[in-house]
Amino acid sequence: TVEHYHTCPHVHEIQVVWSDLANEPPDRSYFKLPTSPTNGKDTALANKFPVLGIEPALHFEIHSVDSLNNRFRPILPIETEAVFSVDDDLYIPCSQLDFTHSVWRSAPQAMVGFFPRMHGFDNRQ
Repeated sequence: TVEHYHTCPHVHEIQVVWSDLANEPPDRSYFKLPTSPTNGKDTALANKFPVLGIEPALHFEIHSVDSLNNRFRPILPIETEAVFSVDDDLYIPCSQLDFTHSVWRSAPQAMVGFFPRMHGFDNRQ
C-alpha cells in the first residue's frame, strides 16, 4: 500500500498509524520506493513526481495502545489541508484519488471520500 500511494502525483506525505505493540515499524528500505529526483543522479525520476516535484515523505505514527481508533488521534503535524485516510487493505487507483482531490478542491470545506465498505442487502432475491 505504501508503495502504491507513494506513486500518486498529489500525495505529499504518507503517515502510517502503527499500533503493533510487539514490533517496531519497518525501516524505509523495506519498501521499494524510488529515490527523490532532487538527488541529481536520475533526471527521469523527476517525471515520477510531476505535481509536487519531490517524493512523498513517509512517517510512522507510533502508538502505545493497540486501537482501531488510533487513526483519529494524529500525533504528527499535518502540513496539508486535504487528508486522505485509507485502510491498508484497500486500493484506490491514483486516477480516482486525483479525481477526488479535484472534487475536494472545488469545495474545500466539504468532506469528500470513498465508502468501500458500504454495501447493501436485497432480501427480494
